[in-house]
Amino acid sequence: MKRINPSTFTQTVADLISKIVITASPLAFISGQVALNEKGVLLEKDDYLFQAK
Repeated sequence: MKRINPSTFTQTVADLISKIVITASPLAFISGQVALNEKGVLLEKDDYLFQAK
């Protein structure tokens, strides 16, 4: 399995999520955005509009 993440991801964030995961099939799973900062902390927990932006 191969994980592809932007260079701006810290290891803390990369341990939690990956932007793209490619399996041996090959089959790719592509994720959406997550409102995490560089330390892996969820930003504005109850503000979904902020997170969407």
